[in-house]
Amino acid sequence: MTRALTTLASMPPHRNQRACAVTAAALSGLLLATSPAKADPRLEQAAALVSASMEEHRLFHTCFSLLPTTFGFVAALWERKVEDSIVILQEHEGTAPLIQRLEVSLLPGALLPAPQTPFIQLQDECHAVERLEQAAQRYEFIQLRYELEKLLRD
Repeated sequence: MTRALTTLASMPPHRNQRACAVTAAALSGLLLATSPAKADPRLEQAAALVSASMEEHRLFHTCFSLLPTTFGFVAALWERKVEDSIVILQEHEGTAPLIQRLEVSLLPGALLPAPQTPFIQLQDECHAVERLEQAAQRYEFIQLRYELEKLLRD
């Protein structure tokens, strides 16, 4: 599934914007609502890590979506993070909901804001984060795979 989404996820957001918006709207509930079983507290912490990383990349996707090269970079980076994280999560029971959330986040538009979001709001969000471009280029963000490995270590 991941490889099939690669091309779609790396497409500039202005292509098929309506399809992306529909996809994003339909999946936003799933991205937010799916949570792991309550039996293992580590899974709740893993869910929090996944949510934080998704929110971080939502900001990257939003702010870098205007240029095809930067958007492609961020989309490819997120895809690698998701693939690596899924490998770690597959080694542990009860992580299927987290894996599903990550897979859904790869769909076109899943991490982009709704098309009706006012530009000034997006601009304010992007300007509020100092050194956003430097952070992305230097990989100064949540290292989801390594954080999950550390958390879920037996």
